[in-house]
Amino acid sequence: MTKVSIITPTYNRGDILPRAIDSVLNQSFENFEYIVVDDASTDRTQAIVEEYEDDRIRYLRHEANRRQAAARNTGIEAANGEYVAFIDSDDEWLPKKLARQMDEISQRDNDWIGIYCDSTTQRTSRLKEVITKLFPYEVREEGREELMRDILAMQGNISAGSSLVVRTNVAREIGGFDETLPRHEDIDFVLRLLQEGNLAYLDEELVIVHESPDPTAEQIKNSKEILLDKFEEEITQIEEKGYPVRRYHQFHLARCYFQDGEFLEGIRHLSGSKASNPRQYIRLLVSLPQGLRQKYPLKR
Repeated sequence: MTKVSIITPTYNRGDILPRAIDSVLNQSFENFEYIVVDDASTDRTQAIVEEYEDDRIRYLRHEANRRQAAARNTGIEAANGEYVAFIDSDDEWLPKKLARQMDEISQRDNDWIGIYCDSTTQRTSRLKEVITKLFPYEVREEGREELMRDILAMQGNISAGSSLVVRTNVAREIGGFDETLPRHEDIDFVLRLLQEGNLAYLDEELVIVHESPDPTAEQIKNSKEILLDKFEEEITQIEEKGYPVRRYHQFHLARCYFQDGEFLEGIRHLSGSKASNPRQYIRLLVSLPQGLRQKYPLKR
């Protein structure tokens, strides 16, 4: 049976890490090793991992904090499995997640280098839940060109940090995750995988993603600049087919600046931009009161 190396990067999440670990150990697919990469945590992460008496768990530690991309790369380098799978330390898998994906990918030929599945996101607010249900935009493509188009055109994402399973040798050949990116390293990783082969899609919600705090607009801007520059050729081809990729990203940046309370910068990015999905217009409106609270917090 094919062996899978499961990788969890973590930093100071000892309080919630057991949720992810338990969901991995409860998988019906059992031929795996589980690599937990501790990115120099200062809490009880190491002690918590070592409390598990399961010889499939391997604990690795960075002596200095190097961020999530580096932690994932440490896991990829240490992997002994034919495939690597990823699960973030604040997410969880349903018990049949890995079994269903491995069964599906085993039926594909060598052009298919990996597989992702659907996920459900536990939103941090009721309003976000309502917006998501009214205007879903999850990617539901497989292959190469169509999937790359949808990702770059902001039609959704594949939750690569917790849903993706990919051949270990391909992950290594492309150099793993880009450690220079402050954000979007998972998107960049998937796009570079798609330059090498096809990704299959399993139409089942087998991952529970727990929403994390948003990064700052400046972090997102810096990452977008690197990402859009890296894939300039692909973006030009996609825009020629009627998808204004750069304008989509400008609109998203405008919303991020509004949310941070940087309204002048938000207006500047809004000029000439375009929403990639109707929900983006609603999210933009919601970002205005969020930005006001950020800029003018209530005094108690």
